[in-house]
This record gives sequence, C-alpha cells and structure tokens, in this order.
Amino acid sequence: MATLRERKTYRDQVLRVLNEAVEGNRLLGITGAQLRRDLHVPEQDPAATCTYLAGEGLITAD
Repeated sequence: MATLRERKTYRDQVLRVLNEAVEGNRLLGITGAQLRRDLHVPEQDPAATCTYLAGEGLITAD
C-alpha cells in the first residue's frame, strides 16, 4: 500500500498523463494498462488513484 505522500504524487502524475493523452478532448481516454505503463507504478495504485479522482469529480473512470 502506498504512503500518503506517494498517493498524492500518483494523483498528480495520473492527472498529468491523462491531460497529455486526451489533448483537451474529453471524449478521448486512456486504458488502465496504458496508465500503469506510463506511470511505472504498482498495479493497484493507479486504480485506487483513479477511484479517488473520480470520486472528487476530477475524472471519469469506467
């Protein structure tokens, strides 16, 4: 399990990667596999991060 500091870092990284991937078009997306590959983090951490960010209304996750 990630520390609070790591989780905050993951949140920033996820938002950065998503922003770059969609290039301003909210209809585009990125898969979880792509996200894990781009971030180089343990598998469960991006999922938890995306769940948090979706709960905050910052992203939409399927």
